[in-house]
Amino acid sequence: MLQLNGLISRRKRSHREEETRNLELISVMGAGNAFLPVYVFFVVVCAYIIYPGIPRSTATAWIGIYLLYTSIRTVATYLYHDDANRTDAERVTQWRRFVFCSAFTHGIILGSLAVIALPILAPTRQLLLTCFVLLVTTGAILYVSAILPALLILIFAALMPFVMIWQIRPGVFELPVSNFLLGALFANLFLSVVHYRNNSKLFFFAAEKAVAIKELEHKNRELVVADRARVQLLAVTSHDLRQPVHALRLILAHASENDEKEVICSNISKLRRLADLIAQMLLEMMDLSALEHEADTKNLESISLESVLQQLKVSQEPLAEKKGLQLDIQCSKDVWVLADASLLRRMLLNLVSNAIKYTHAGRVVVECNVQEVNVVISVRDTGAGIPQSRLDDIFKPYVRLDHSVADNEGAGLGLAIVHRAAVVQGFDIYVASTMGVGSVFELNVPLAKKRMLVEKPRASPASVPSARLRRIAVVDDDFFAREALIALLKHWGYETVSGESISALRGALRSFEKPGLIIADNQLGEGEWGTEAISAVREIFKDENIPGIVITGDTSLMLDGFVNMKLMHKPLDPGSLRNLLAKLLDQSSSSHV
Repeated sequence: MLQLNGLISRRKRSHREEETRNLELISVMGAGNAFLPVYVFFVVVCAYIIYPGIPRSTATAWIGIYLLYTSIRTVATYLYHDDANRTDAERVTQWRRFVFCSAFTHGIILGSLAVIALPILAPTRQLLLTCFVLLVTTGAILYVSAILPALLILIFAALMPFVMIWQIRPGVFELPVSNFLLGALFANLFLSVVHYRNNSKLFFFAAEKAVAIKELEHKNRELVVADRARVQLLAVTSHDLRQPVHALRLILAHASENDEKEVICSNISKLRRLADLIAQMLLEMMDLSALEHEADTKNLESISLESVLQQLKVSQEPLAEKKGLQLDIQCSKDVWVLADASLLRRMLLNLVSNAIKYTHAGRVVVECNVQEVNVVISVRDTGAGIPQSRLDDIFKPYVRLDHSVADNEGAGLGLAIVHRAAVVQGFDIYVASTMGVGSVFELNVPLAKKRMLVEKPRASPASVPSARLRRIAVVDDDFFAREALIALLKHWGYETVSGESISALRGALRSFEKPGLIIADNQLGEGEWGTEAISAVREIFKDENIPGIVITGDTSLMLDGFVNMKLMHKPLDPGSLRNLLAKLLDQSSSSHV
């Protein structure tokens, strides 16, 4: 953890230093456009001072060189402002080098006046030229001090030639001027350092602010990506649940039109298995978002492939029959694979539903070819086929090749889910297709080394509990859920009392003896909670040992600190509920013995 914190600290420091260097460069180059008139003024003043005393050709050459430098410096300033990558670390370094070279060149040009003009000018113009160059270098402190090396080289290159020329010339007042100029040189260097340090503090705080803004922008982009992932998750959930729900409606329609006992029993069996499938998918749907970011979310276990495929057949066969297709699933009962059950179920569901969706006539066949260490699951259809040029696109999100398929038949995410789940589990997936013949998808899944069948616990007929223990209080603000639960409890032999809120349950309990157990929905509306309802019933009968069950759809909810309360998640498995009731009531009976 310390190493990670140190790494983060070093990265932040590095970003702050890069931003500081960039701000220093901006302070020098940003105002460069305004200095063209200043440079022209420098040329005019220098020409006025030196022209009468030096040859015209020399003066013209110097003025031409200064104007050339001014032009290059001005053009470079415009190029800097047009540089889209000027804030990149490498480009900042390049532009800072340019500033240094520009300052050095400017200093050389100004310093050259000491050689070509100072020895031959009249004393008054000598002092005037020296004072003007000193004034220029002193003024440079105000706008070049952000890049200290550039400022120091400018001052030194411009003033040192004047110091030397004044020093070596004979005369009475040359030496004092030389000493004064040398003092001014060191004073300018000192002021440059002081000014740079003062500006550095401002640049430091500005860089801190800029880095913080960039971090906020980065966080905002992450939030946008997370929001898009949330929207995509909702689309994926809708895509996955639409198929079994559609099959459920078809089975219900068939059941309503047939009163034969065998047909009714068959439809009830199919409805039960479909309900189990929908419930399982609801419990697993939140795991899908983790596939984009974490490869360790998989839970590989030994599962029966035949069981998964039979469940798949129940949900997809009505859809195939509606389109006049034959769905043929061939798999031995003795095939066990090592996979994440939820991911494998989702993969096969999307492969088969896609095959049915894009096949208009013929059949869809699912085969299992057992090899030495793996089993090849192939999904073959007699659809229109996929162009060879589009085989790489079909696993991308929101891709739909056959536009004749209605938009309400999917969001184009099915094969993207298959590919993502295959990557997470380390499975190989292949696709081959022939236009006009059909397509085949093959999924290589490793065989399980250990066979184990985990069955859902089944409630065996329990001994009839005492009269008090057969009484159960139910509180749920959802009318249909409450009535369905009450009907199920009565079918199991329990006596119930119910209410849609805590106050309603209190009123119902006035004419009801103490219940043996309380079942409460977690969120009751109007700020009431299931734990509060259980506590209220216990308070009425002055018995803190009455067991309670809280039912919730929030998978993150915990009941830490609540005594004798159990948590169950929606969608509720009736068998698990019946077992938990028997267990809690049996414990309550033992505690009262």
